[in-house]
Amino acid sequence: MKKFSAVILVILILISGCAKNDSTFSYESIDKEWSIEIPNQYKKDKEEIEDDFYHISYRDEEGGIFSITEVVDRDKVLNEESIEAELEGDSYFHMERKEVLDIEGIGKVYGGVIEDHATRGYMLYYKLRINDRIISLLTHKKQPFTLGEEGRVKSMIGNIKILK
Repeated sequence: MKKFSAVILVILILISGCAKNDSTFSYESIDKEWSIEIPNQYKKDKEEIEDDFYHISYRDEEGGIFSITEVVDRDKVLNEESIEAELEGDSYFHMERKEVLDIEGIGKVYGGVIEDHATRGYMLYYKLRINDRIISLLTHKKQPFTLGEEGRVKSMIGNIKILK
């Protein structure tokens, strides 16, 4: 009987671990090619759609922002140098730390931690390519990011799924 109870307990734990996480919602890209799970703390704020450009931003109760920008650009080379050049073009941005995340099934994601002197805030800024689009993911807040907050953002990015 004890073995049977233990098996039932393990099965229940496995089933509950496989259930959809109610603390996130799923964002699907404008062309339905990829998705990302976003924490429920963020609520839709703004959206802008043009021919080869899509931008959506979310805001939390503390004023933090998470935004996604998709730009059709078949020719742009995306690497560490291109991110550095992009950020050096704005004197208000100071890159505290560069990072390259290698996401299985996605490839390299370039970005880092940025101090934004214009808004007196901090950003976690990452770019990646999915097919013919350059995707920018930006998390912005007034205070420096804790290691836990950085980890949650990187985990969110690491869970991007290709849908087609």
